Amino acid sequence: MACKPAEPVPAATIYLAICALATVLACLVVVDARSDWRTPASIIVLMGSYYVSMPLAIVIHEFGHALAGLMVGHRIYLIQLGYGRSLKTFRLGHARVVVGWRQSGGHVVGFPLGAERRWRESVFVAGGAAANLLASVVLFYWAVRFGVWYASLALQCLGLACAGAGMANLFMAGRALWPGSPVTDGTSRANDGRLLLNLWRQPAPGPGLGRLAWQGYALLRERRWSRAEAHFESVLAQYPDNMTFRGPLIHIIEQSRGPAAAFAYYREHRSQFENSTGEVDTAWAYAWGNTAWVALHEITPDTVSLADRFSALALAADPSSPPIRATRGAVLMAMDRREEGRQMLLIGLRDLDDPPFKVDLCRYLAKDAKAHGQAEEFQAYRALADHLQATSPPLR
Repeated sequence: MACKPAEPVPAATIYLAICALATVLACLVVVDARSDWRTPASIIVLMGSYYVSMPLAIVIHEFGHALAGLMVGHRIYLIQLGYGRSLKTFRLGHARVVVGWRQSGGHVVGFPLGAERRWRESVFVAGGAAANLLASVVLFYWAVRFGVWYASLALQCLGLACAGAGMANLFMAGRALWPGSPVTDGTSRANDGRLLLNLWRQPAPGPGLGRLAWQGYALLRERRWSRAEAHFESVLAQYPDNMTFRGPLIHIIEQSRGPAAAFAYYREHRSQFENSTGEVDTAWAYAWGNTAWVALHEITPDTVSLADRFSALALAADPSSPPIRATRGAVLMAMDRREEGRQMLLIGLRDLDDPPFKVDLCRYLAKDAKAHGQAEEFQAYRALADHLQATSPPLR
């Protein structure tokens, strides 16, 4: 029986191995400053601080993106620190900061308030790696300083901790700048290096694309459905493949003309919702989540299957998003996984800041409670939906 040929090692794996080796060599240079650091206990402290400092390196990286974006005139709307189940969500200015329990990466969502320029986008994208590199330089400096100038055991341990944290930041910068697509939560998300390459390979961005996006989002949040629909339709006429505009349009049509009209729009543009590149972002997650929600209202085997596929893709692409978690929960409830789905829906509903969608979710829960003979829950959710409807701004 012939042996199976060995599969080639991916280039990203080789690059990450080189980054790891480079960080170890850099740390050995620091350790060489003191002979008594070359002991098993010191190496344990060093490597322990490296792993403990990795979440801190992620925080530095993502806030580096946010600060760089603010410096070049971006408005930051989301800072994601880690993936998986959300541990904490809070507001920081205009940005929603989400802390996930799995500290395997993160991302920042921001758009320029003025005209788009390549150099501005480049500064925004490269800001995370630049922050990590700056942090590693500072940390290695303090590691050498504590190691050479001080004899105190506590300060020597602090020096080792600084060296480990410097290693973590150096590795984080190298991993971010590699032009690959690291796998995160089952999806392939383009990293900073790939984004920079794409940014300079593509034609110059259209004037004010980010501003057009957030003009549309402002109309959406104010529930100016007719104006918002016209706005997104006009932008999509120029940028038909841009999911930043396709996803919100599904939601707008569903709110203004009903789920059937929104699902008909999906059928008309079905090919636009299939990702052939393998690289996803929050715009794709939003589009898939909205499509899953409108498909759920058709209640046929085909549409429930479509809702299941799209809601799973959306959750994998943006696992901390409250509307996506709520949508996935509703889909699970429709697939006879009621308790699991109900818990996920309630968690998403709790963190949601979209009043119209809150109304829809409460009505969905009321309908489910009525179907299962839970009269008190039915009355409670219906009353909450009526209250949210009464306190929401009117349709315009």
